[in-house]
Amino acid sequence: MAFTLLVLLCAFSAACTSHKPEALAQTASINDLAPFWDEDIVNGSRWAFEVIAVNGRLPQRAQHPIATMIPYVVTPAGSYLLKVKTTRTPSADIKREVVEFMTVQATLEPGKHYRLAFRDGLLALVETSNSLNKN
Repeated sequence: MAFTLLVLLCAFSAACTSHKPEALAQTASINDLAPFWDEDIVNGSRWAFEVIAVNGRLPQRAQHPIATMIPYVVTPAGSYLLKVKTTRTPSADIKREVVEFMTVQATLEPGKHYRLAFRDGLLALVETSNSLNKN
C-alpha cells in the first residue's frame, strides 16, 4: 500500500513539473489578456488587446497539467510578426466597442515577459518584470 502511494505521488510530482526550467528559459511570454492599465486609456478610449496570430499561425498558450493559463502567449525567443485584435471602448459610450486589427513586429528575448501597450501612439510590446505585473 505504501509503495503504491509512493509511486502515485512520484507520478503526480513528475506531471506537475513537466516543464523543464531550461526549456522555459528559452521562451518568452506575452500577457495579452491582462486587466487594463491606466496608460491603456488613449485619446479618451479604453483599449484591450489579444494576440490572434504569431507569424500567421495561432498563438501557443501557456499550459499547465491542471488548467490552461489563458492570458499568456508563449513562444521561443526570436523575431515575429504579431497580429493583434484591438478592442476600443470610448469613455463617452461604454456600450460601444470598436474592433480593429493591427500588426506588431517584435523581437522577443529568452526568459522575458511582455505585454501590449501604446507607446508614442503605436502599439508595441513592453517588457514587464514578470508575467503578472506591469513595469
